[in-house]
Amino acid sequence: MPEHWEALRLRFATQLNPSKQEAKELGDQKMVSFLPMEAIGEHGSIRLEQEKEVGECLSGYTYFRDGDVCVAKITP
Repeated sequence: MPEHWEALRLRFATQLNPSKQEAKELGDQKMVSFLPMEAIGEHGSIRLEQEKEVGECLSGYTYFRDGDVCVAKITP
């Protein structure tokens, strides 16, 4: 690690599970990407062909934005 970097626990350097308020502001019928765990490849690839309405995703799913890093916590 370069000397000018500061070592931090990941939880202090990132925002985990951001607020869904942004998604709510889009409206329940807005179509958004839906990324099930099986759409995340072993080497970081993702398949974004699935979409759902925001209203279908607000409960039971983790919200993410363009540019976020998504990590599948378990493998299906």
